Amino acid sequence: MNKVLFFNPRSARFKPRIPNSILSVASAIDGLFDYAIVDGNLESDPEPKIIEYLRGGEFGYFGCSCMPGPQLKQAIPICQKIKAEFPGVVIIWGGYFPSNQPAAVLDSGFVDYVINGPGEKCLPSLLQALEHKQAVDSIHNLIFKSAAGIVRTPKDDLYDQDSLPPLPYERLNQFYPIDR
Repeated sequence: MNKVLFFNPRSARFKPRIPNSILSVASAIDGLFDYAIVDGNLESDPEPKIIEYLRGGEFGYFGCSCMPGPQLKQAIPICQKIKAEFPGVVIIWGGYFPSNQPAAVLDSGFVDYVINGPGEKCLPSLLQALEHKQAVDSIHNLIFKSAAGIVRTPKDDLYDQDSLPPLPYERLNQFYPIDR
């Protein structure tokens, strides 16, 4: 199976935060798909690290959490470059901006899917469907383009947080020491 490269674009110049949104969806695919994390808050220039991962050929998916502002400013050029250099890599965005502006995001030509709301069930289902070349239109919390236009699947209610897997802080620590 293909690996997933998660990217947390820079959201602050000082005092980096733990990328809980990335960890939340990473916990949901743990044991199903291997993954790596690149944190734009801890990399002066994350693009070379991202490209190095993708050049290895093991990563078929690129997941990015994106809010308006600094995250969007960093995510757009990186995703454009990925789509140009690695057109087979599926780019999946989640977060506030793509959920509220899915047409602009999907019309960009460099984002393939938007996770609209909680991704803990959507992302593993999407990855499994793509791996097995199955339809994705029954997966909740998903927005994508089809021949008929933009498709928005039903949205799940918020999940009971106690029913979700624990966040993989120890795995994040393998990529970026948490004490940073």
